[in-house]
Amino acid sequence: MTGHFDPSPTTTTQFHKSDREGIGYDRTAATGDGFTELYAPATRDAYESLANCPEELLLFLHHVPYSHRLDSGKTVIQHIYDTHFSGAARVAEMRTDWEGLRRRVDHRRFTQVHRQFGEQLTEAAKWRDTLTAYWFELSRIRDEHRGGWLQAIVAPADTALLGGERNELPVRVVNATGSGLRTVTTLDVPEGWRSEEATAYVASREGETVRMTVVPPPAPALATLHALPRSGAVPVLDSSLRSLARVVVVPPAARCVHALDAGPASAPVLKDYTRLSPATGWHEGAGFGWVGNAPDATDTGLFDVVRRDYVRDSAPAVLRLTLPAGRCTAHLLTGGPNTFNRSLIVRVDGVEKARSERLDGREFTWLRIPLDGGASGREVDLELSSKEDETWHLSACVVLADGREGV
Repeated sequence: MTGHFDPSPTTTTQFHKSDREGIGYDRTAATGDGFTELYAPATRDAYESLANCPEELLLFLHHVPYSHRLDSGKTVIQHIYDTHFSGAARVAEMRTDWEGLRRRVDHRRFTQVHRQFGEQLTEAAKWRDTLTAYWFELSRIRDEHRGGWLQAIVAPADTALLGGERNELPVRVVNATGSGLRTVTTLDVPEGWRSEEATAYVASREGETVRMTVVPPPAPALATLHALPRSGAVPVLDSSLRSLARVVVVPPAARCVHALDAGPASAPVLKDYTRLSPATGWHEGAGFGWVGNAPDATDTGLFDVVRRDYVRDSAPAVLRLTLPAGRCTAHLLTGGPNTFNRSLIVRVDGVEKARSERLDGREFTWLRIPLDGGASGREVDLELSSKEDETWHLSACVVLADGREGV
């Protein structure tokens, strides 16, 4: 599964229109966008009426409170909880049923399908935890059929961390049970990272934000962090998955030969980094800049200060850098907050050195480019391009002297 198929309700609110009062897209003529007027009068009147609207189209045509009663007698929010929990349970039952055929199916086919059921079970749990946690956080209405749960969300969903330094990562701990709980939250971090647990009392149906200390390695990186709360035997939903809790690690500017945050001149810039905008033209003594045609720039306002904006173009552009003596490495961050991205191709002095894979929306990657400043330093040209009729993106360019990545 790629990130494109992960649950992400926070980035699709334009479709489900969820807020603290309710859920659904109001397409009525009376209070919504008037979509129902496109139908013949009899159909229009049925769709316009909350009482007569077919239930399978309810949330497509109406914005209703979470407490709205369905024909089954359940509320909308309880239907959301029940269907996601029962869906995940059904996948587990399907895998058990398949295991009962072990001696009736050839080994290769049995093993392949069993593995696929395992993957489906993981995905079903991810969708269950992500979506039930999301709509509980909005509605604050407890699940009537289960005892409740704890959930923790890395917030903001996407964060820039400084490598090799102590960072405070905000984590939202939410209590979906019927009583107040003393909670202890840890971070599941990659190897080589350090983090400290945080304790907090969280009232029933409320949330508390704890600030968790985390120290990533110095080198540029991307990582998925999971916040894991606990309080006795209370069940925990892995709701950190709903935002993918994807963080970008950048080295502090003081460790870098160049620390460039790419984007429009008016957009926010990472602390102590230098803006690389379309207006950053090369001139003697500048240290870096565009040679010839400069790219365009976009600020989406999404994600953290590093990934929210970028320079981009369908035509090649040349970024000239001044290098000190000796070997160093350029790290180029490419990707996009909301749409899939084409490859970024990087050539140095006309020779291709790196090429990113096509990325789905909200995905990023660092490209690593070895460089050599020679005995006394020199200027080097990075040509940034993509395939014909495609557009490349650049969010950041970091140059580190060899040996500095692990300092």
